[in-house]
Amino acid sequence: MATLVARPVKTRTDDIYFVGISVAMLITVVAGFSRTYFFKGMFLAPLHSTLLHFHGAAFSAWIILFVVQTLLVAGRNLPLHRKLGYAGAVLTGLMVILGITVTVISVHEGRTPDIFTPPMFLVLNIYGVLLFGSFVALAVILRNNRTVHKRLMLLATLNLFPLPLRGFLFSSFISLR
Repeated sequence: MATLVARPVKTRTDDIYFVGISVAMLITVVAGFSRTYFFKGMFLAPLHSTLLHFHGAAFSAWIILFVVQTLLVAGRNLPLHRKLGYAGAVLTGLMVILGITVTVISVHEGRTPDIFTPPMFLVLNIYGVLLFGSFVALAVILRNNRTVHKRLMLLATLNLFPLPLRGFLFSSFISLR
């Protein structure tokens, strides 16, 4: 008599979830920074420095890379995903440096979001950027454990979200003093 063996069916639920959440995050970033960065010319909101533009470009590149990486995994293109991962590691280092530098300069120049006192903004932003870098570093170290790796990358990216989320939810967008 033949015996039936049940084999686990691999679902793509994770792929759907991570692609969906990455696209939702991209939409949130674009909406949250539409007036102050992406469509600033339409709203007459000038950037205060070239450094701030590089900061915005680097952080924007991260969210775009995050979407591309989730799409590559969902499409089973792991070799390209791994190659782009090296670029993501370099970008992370740049983001940590830019994030800390722009935070310090913003506090020094008195340009902080209204919802924070300058010392609170300084501490929270530096902590957030370092936490982001730590999550990415840990994800790189644990890149062979796919389950842990992708969740750490999601946590790293979510850690960048307080300011764009505020802009998205309150539609006042981030008003700087």
